[in-house]
Amino acid sequence: MASAATAPPRTAGVLALADDLSGAAEVAVALRRAVRVELAGGGRVAASVTSASPSPSTVIDLDSRSLSPAEAADRVRAALSAYNGAAGQVRYKKVDSQLRGNLAAEAAAYAEGADGLLIAPALPAAGRTVRDGVVHLQGVPLQHTDGWRAEGRPAPASIAEALSGLPTRLIGLDVVRDGPDALVGGLAAALTGGRHVIADAETDADLDALARAALVVGPRLRLLGAGGLASALGRALPDAAAPGGRAASGAHAALGAQAADGDGDGAGAG
Repeated sequence: MASAATAPPRTAGVLALADDLSGAAEVAVALRRAVRVELAGGGRVAASVTSASPSPSTVIDLDSRSLSPAEAADRVRAALSAYNGAAGQVRYKKVDSQLRGNLAAEAAAYAEGADGLLIAPALPAAGRTVRDGVVHLQGVPLQHTDGWRAEGRPAPASIAEALSGLPTRLIGLDVVRDGPDALVGGLAAALTGGRHVIADAETDADLDALARAALVVGPRLRLLGAGGLASALGRALPDAAAPGGRAASGAHAALGAQAADGDGDGAGAG
């Protein structure tokens, strides 16, 4: 059981950003709570699921995967400005677990106004883990796989390299697995030092520990990760709905209909 100092507080809802429709759908279901999902550009609501919850949440499809880095960053800034919620709002940026897309530009824009980011793109269910700050696919470092074969450039050797100069600090598995107090302390120390945290994770339990610790640190620490960390956040939120509840299934069905109408990009979840 977590100590009083590491008990996750109640939140004022979640604002989540994704760079494509499949990512938005993945996060909407992972959060296990009532969500409103919107598509950037046209201002259309893809799914609106009402709830008696006092903590409304919004997931936005930025549709920025194919934009230039500058345009993608502008969409992140615009969304953060337009959907700025009450104090205590949790911020989540969904990224590709193989670090594709406009990761550096969007992460830099997402970090503006925050004390720091928790960066954890592991997706253990798909065999995508992070050790020593390097993404591994089925145990093989990303740069030695064909995960970037369609990108037209080499895969980054590390997450830090993919972030193109953002100041970062690595928190390894020894800290992630050392208990909630040590992990919260490590995250807080990184924020004090002005650095964003890249976190190792090989299991869902590692991601659960990171999500719980991030909630304890508070909303000044923004989360950036793939579907694995989004699911961990959904499990950690104190007011989350039961798995497969009406909120999740409703959002999933509505987004599925949008994708069937041709609004998805076909990139797949990750």
